[in-house]
Amino acid sequence: MNRFRFLPIFIILLLITACIPSEARPTSIPTVVTNTPEATAVPTETPLPTQIPATQTPLPEATAVTPQYIEPTLTPTPAYPLLPSENSLTLTVQNQWGGVPQAVLVDGSTAYLAVGPRLVAVDVTDPTAPRFLGQSPPASDILYDMVQIGTFVYGAAGQAGLVVLDVADPANIRLVDAGPGYSGANPPYAQAIDSSNGRLFVTNIGLLADDFTFPVDLIWFDLLVPTDPTFVGSMPVKDIEAFSVSNDLLFIATESGVQVADPQDPTQELSRIGEAEDVFRVKTAVHGNHLFLLYAGPEPRLFLYDITNPTAPEEIPQSQLFTPTFFGLATGNDNILATSFGHGEFGYCFSQITLVDITQPEAPQKTAEFDPQNCISDMMGSGELLYVTGLSGLQIYSTSDPANVQLLGSYTNPVGFQSVEDILPGESASYLLTNEGRGSTIASLDLNQPTPVVLSQTEPYTGSQPLQLLGIGQTLAATIWNSSMLLFDTSDPANLALLYTPTDDSEAFASLNGAALVGTSLYLPLQNQYSFNGDLGVFDLQDPANPQLVNSVPTGLQTFDAMVAGDGYLYLLEGYEQRNLAIIDIQQPLEPRLVSNFLLPDDASHLAVVDDALFALCSGDRCGSMTVIDVADKERPSIINQWQLPFAVADVLAVGQQIYILADDNTLRVLDASQPDQPKLIGLVDLPGWYGRLATTNNTLYVSASGAGLFAITTSP
Repeated sequence: MNRFRFLPIFIILLLITACIPSEARPTSIPTVVTNTPEATAVPTETPLPTQIPATQTPLPEATAVTPQYIEPTLTPTPAYPLLPSENSLTLTVQNQWGGVPQAVLVDGSTAYLAVGPRLVAVDVTDPTAPRFLGQSPPASDILYDMVQIGTFVYGAAGQAGLVVLDVADPANIRLVDAGPGYSGANPPYAQAIDSSNGRLFVTNIGLLADDFTFPVDLIWFDLLVPTDPTFVGSMPVKDIEAFSVSNDLLFIATESGVQVADPQDPTQELSRIGEAEDVFRVKTAVHGNHLFLLYAGPEPRLFLYDITNPTAPEEIPQSQLFTPTFFGLATGNDNILATSFGHGEFGYCFSQITLVDITQPEAPQKTAEFDPQNCISDMMGSGELLYVTGLSGLQIYSTSDPANVQLLGSYTNPVGFQSVEDILPGESASYLLTNEGRGSTIASLDLNQPTPVVLSQTEPYTGSQPLQLLGIGQTLAATIWNSSMLLFDTSDPANLALLYTPTDDSEAFASLNGAALVGTSLYLPLQNQYSFNGDLGVFDLQDPANPQLVNSVPTGLQTFDAMVAGDGYLYLLEGYEQRNLAIIDIQQPLEPRLVSNFLLPDDASHLAVVDDALFALCSGDRCGSMTVIDVADKERPSIINQWQLPFAVADVLAVGQQIYILADDNTLRVLDASQPDQPKLIGLVDLPGWYGRLATTNNTLYVSASGAGLFAITTSP
């Protein structure tokens, strides 16, 4: 039971913001991609009537000349009316492909991988040649962790809670329970799971905490009916990694050491270990009656205990002390204890595995330390083998000689990709951006087959992280964080040819939040000493092997958050809770002109354009509203209406007169924007995966969901 959180969310998980496109991208010339941060929904005020008249209120500070920046006065969001809704459009998740293995468990000759929302079975009879056996239908959220009891696998599946899968036939895995209710605990956000003597233990994050403390509960279930776990009780713990189960003992990290408890009564303490230390993470591995206890407090520690009498674990002095580096995971097999350390940032990852020979438990000896070239998510020992999963798939190592670890075999997703950061769909070929933790690659795909077929793939790019894909004709552009762009020749999709890489002194300032490609003109904010200098740059891509910065225009903005294009104009949004917005005329693409600046009445983080209406949507953690603005007169915009959003926005994408809205409660909604004064929600579908980026072609919507892979969604009528 061990996990590494790719979440995006990661939580979501409090650490990452999603990078998401927000404008429709036609097959040949995508006009814009706008990335926006994730959001958290706000409480709904007492609802007002669902319809209000169009107000046409003039927006303040609009001017036809470059204005002086005015600091906005932030005010609480008024109680706007809720968006009206009807169910006139049906959305269907047609398929899901790829995904990063989050967890691994091994049962004899079968390894089970938690891949995105699916459980995947792999035949490891021959560890040098693992092969795919079968997979489950998608659960309604990501499988973060899992444990097996008999022929059932129990998964901690985020907002789906606890799910139950029948693996009696690994080639035909059945989802028999999509998530029992927690009955009295916080709303489900299950992250870790383990079992002891017919009882399940799940850690759950309270995502809806009003004070943003995100409390964690340890919840336990009984299995009188294996397919229907029964909620028994819960208690607060410090962290999702704050418990471990070994030899029918429960170990819980506390502010005063590690509490040893009976799993049948988790609130009853049997004994306590290291009570002088504040412990937040605990891992255990058992070798006979010897318990190896690793915990992270002020510093990582490894202790050896005799647990013959669990009410009084006896520490065994180590004749040869082993001090671990900071660890993330721990597991053991017949002859070794394995710990791992990982660090990831901006799409890249460093991982290290340390092996400790425990054939003489009282004298653990470090024998090997190596980089698996895999951004690790989980490890499991079985016999003399060590199974490692991560961004690069499954790896199987032999530890028969603990001083000379051998990689026997590996397994990756049969479709040829795992993590999906962005996709640019096309008619004959589509292009996918993926990250393997050692650099980013771009693959060309044939999406016209029932299962996507990889046509070619570039070598990993090891500079700053590519963020998004845009295309014009036979040229593919990948914008790069804090730099400019990569350019590829796509005339032969089976052989992507790199045309241009940025120089070290690139002036472009690609960010997580967007760029615009209109015709052969690419618009990127410009930088000065790694910060936005207030100017928008124009790059001419007519010669893609030699892109030229041909012009720039002042925007009147001090920071940059989002950009969207529509009908000959660019709309730029200031970042960091500011409300300044710029309208730039690009009807002469190489000679942009600032038309106006104005202050929005509320914060915004997402933009979409439908005809002469600009939709500014605000993340739930900022205000939870949508402002509709009439921009027919670009010099004097006016408010049409303002609405309260009953969800937190993660991404938006305008397609015709509809706006697709990806919410961070794992739902996709469709907004009918044909009447800007009375927009309405017309469809909704649950999406089993992390928030992602949206793209569309041929009436199919694609969601790039990072570690959850790629989703295809259709609408009708």
